[in-house]
Amino acid sequence: MTDMGASAAPGGALEAQSGKHTATGYEKSEMVGGSLVTEKWSNQSSTGSYQMMVAGRFMISAEGGAPSTDTLRQAVATVDKGALAGMVRHE
Repeated sequence: MTDMGASAAPGGALEAQSGKHTATGYEKSEMVGGSLVTEKWSNQSSTGSYQMMVAGRFMISAEGGAPSTDTLRQAVATVDKGALAGMVRHE
C-alpha cells in the first residue's frame, strides 16, 4: 500500500478510462465503485499487477506471478478499505 498524500487529486485526470489488449496481455484503467483501478497482465509469464486507489489517497496493490488477475484482485480485496478511508482527514 502506498500513501499518495496530496499528490492524488480527486476527480480530474484520475478518472480517465483506458485499455490496451495485445496477443501477449493487457493493461487497463477504469473507475470501479468510485475507485480508480489499474490492471496489467502478461500471458507469457503469468505475471501482473492489480492496483486500487482508496479515498483518493491510498494505493493498494498486488503484483507478481499468479494463475490470473483474479488472484491479485482477491489479495487487494483483503485490505480494509473503510479503515483506510477513515484515516483521511477532511479539512
